[in-house]
Amino acid sequence: MSTNYDILNLTWKDYNKYLKTIFSQLDPTKIDIICPILKGGAVLGINLIHNLEKPSIFLRISRSNSDKTNSDFTTPKLLECGNLTQITNKNVLICEDVIDSEETIKFLIKTLTPYKPKSITICTLINFSKNSSYIVGKQMRKHKWIVFPWEKKIEIPKFNGLRFIIGENCNYNCFYCHHEGCFNKYDTEINIHDYEEKIKKLHKFCLKNKIFNIAITGGEPFLYINRLRILLKYFPPTDFNLVINTNASLINKYKEEVKSWDKIEFHINLSTLNHQIHENIIQNNFFKQELDSLEFLKETKHKVCLNIICLKKYNDNQLLDLYKYAQDNSFIPRFLIFYDTTNTYNELILNEDEICKILGNKITKKHSYGLIETQGKNPAELVKCLCIDKECKKCIENTYLHLTPNLDIKYCLAKEDVVKVDFSTSLTIQKSFEKANKILKKVLK
Repeated sequence: MSTNYDILNLTWKDYNKYLKTIFSQLDPTKIDIICPILKGGAVLGINLIHNLEKPSIFLRISRSNSDKTNSDFTTPKLLECGNLTQITNKNVLICEDVIDSEETIKFLIKTLTPYKPKSITICTLINFSKNSSYIVGKQMRKHKWIVFPWEKKIEIPKFNGLRFIIGENCNYNCFYCHHEGCFNKYDTEINIHDYEEKIKKLHKFCLKNKIFNIAITGGEPFLYINRLRILLKYFPPTDFNLVINTNASLINKYKEEVKSWDKIEFHINLSTLNHQIHENIIQNNFFKQELDSLEFLKETKHKVCLNIICLKKYNDNQLLDLYKYAQDNSFIPRFLIFYDTTNTYNELILNEDEICKILGNKITKKHSYGLIETQGKNPAELVKCLCIDKECKKCIENTYLHLTPNLDIKYCLAKEDVVKVDFSTSLTIQKSFEKANKILKKVLK
């Protein structure tokens, strides 16, 4: 039987009112055993069992195809029950949540009758049938799909991933860097033993919450090699989707280690193939080291995403060359739209349409997390930070929660404050992240 009823959401106040009505009609001296029908009659049944202090036998019956609203009904089936010989010569009270067509009740009476109970009484919270013999909490004429308060879904916080800001120091000094919203405010001395103990607890938190997307960034992660090693120990690329954001200038220093990180994805910033322009941007001379590291990662066949910050007057005439360089080396070219957090360099910003024009592409799809797909002569991905257009509602649903070097939660890059994680127990850690999520939603509404 299919249904298309209007939905009626009941509150706990409604339930308590109907429960009192049922109690007023019951005679405890005429009840020997209570039989709640699962799942629907479970809550009513438990209330009656505790208040009347009667023994019980639960009856699990299948009727609807799913727990979804307006799901179809099928022929009732007894899936599971207790020892029905206990009802012989006993006054039986059957508990149901809703009686509609009476198919389930008729089936149940037929099932129980061979065990020769003295009597069978039916009670229900809601009755749509015309049968007046039932003990009823609320009689209704017009059929509706009832949603009881215990059926309403609890909102479970969703964490898309964690982004560890491993440290804030960097050997580059790029003017376009947004510093993950930190700007050297949280980079203090860290006890490496305490750090590892906290990371171990965060690993358990991630497994519990099914968080498998992990990003490691900085500053420059390779300046914090001991912290990086700890993170890789507890978040191995065999179990997690692991990305390291780096400028690659120090990778050659740790070649032998990096070789063993075969499933890690590297996101590497390279905005020019010109030595002098590179030096002007980063205000340092690491151009050769970065290219050597990229060559090494090509040899080791690591997955490399080349993050290309698009800047007028700096590299707008090199975007095609950078695209070709990425393609020739089996890297993924990804063009980043400059997010000027200081409003100092607005004249350097290339928007998505201008980048597409240079590449000879057209935008084919915009994802809610800021990724833009393009197709044309040089198909590529563009990335536009959600902060640029203040798309805060999208950010709530899609962003990773950032963890500062001290492992506090920086829930929003545009905000100064953090949420301190209480590492006392797994429950306090969970509550800390839930608090950050709630603050984020409140702040970004």
